[in-house]
Amino acid sequence: MNLMWCYIPWKIHDMAKKNLLKIISLILLVYMLIVVLSLYKYKQNKLYLEANNLYTKNAIKTRGNYSKVLNEMSTNSKVFKELSKEGRIRAFEFKGNRSDFPVYSGRNFKKDERKALVGSSVPLVELHGVRYFSYNEKLYEVVGYLGSSKNSILSEEVIIKDTALFSKDKNENIIIDSPDSASVSDPKYKIINNLGRRSNIDYITPLITYMVMLSIGFISFIIGVLSWLYSKTYTEVMFLKGKAPKKIWIALLFKVILVFIATNVFCIALSRLFVKFSIELYLLLPSMFIIIIGLVTTSHLLKRGIK
Repeated sequence: MNLMWCYIPWKIHDMAKKNLLKIISLILLVYMLIVVLSLYKYKQNKLYLEANNLYTKNAIKTRGNYSKVLNEMSTNSKVFKELSKEGRIRAFEFKGNRSDFPVYSGRNFKKDERKALVGSSVPLVELHGVRYFSYNEKLYEVVGYLGSSKNSILSEEVIIKDTALFSKDKNENIIIDSPDSASVSDPKYKIINNLGRRSNIDYITPLITYMVMLSIGFISFIIGVLSWLYSKTYTEVMFLKGKAPKKIWIALLFKVILVFIATNVFCIALSRLFVKFSIELYLLLPSMFIIIIGLVTTSHLLKRGIK
């Protein structure tokens, strides 16, 4: 009989351990789905920019002062100025830490630097192993090559990041590309042309987003069920060992939150090391919410006492 009582807690403890491993595996699966969705959206955004001459659907051509415009706009706002008749060479400034142009080699612009991004067919000057683009007798170091590949439709484009190419005080023809572009209704900003356009109607991205979010919701529900089962079996083991309900609840809360935080910190650390695009981590919130529901349910059972 004593052997049986020793066996039961061990068996229940083993079940709890298996449920915990399943929870960790499913949280990792949710994270992988988030990475896949974020990567897909990242690629789609780059293809859209490439197809639309590096403008988003928010781009408008107007008259204004670039500095004042950026001060009024939110982060991720861009201002362009055409420097050639064909618009192949453009001055550029942005609000943020890094630009987001599609580049197949090199890197994007950083804040507070005077560099150039060019297409693969643009003539360059090479000095001491460093390539430069020459404009108005000034050399701009090339830090990246525009497009998704060498034979991109952006092969003849040049983007120069240099505030000196904009007028400091006077209004001039500029292109504003910002989430706030729609709010540029002030009379001082006369919209000359709306450059934002869609190359085609995208039905696939919303469908993929919906399917992934539905999958995350379903997996989150399973995580919640497993969290409840883990909490219940862990509680039963602790009851059999004579632990007080309050101590069981505190230990259980600590364990589940520690597992969730540790798993997510591990995932985020990996993303910072190996993933070079923004990940929509807010999609992990359903899993956390349902885990909390599981803990609250277990807390209710603790108050009633488990039979």
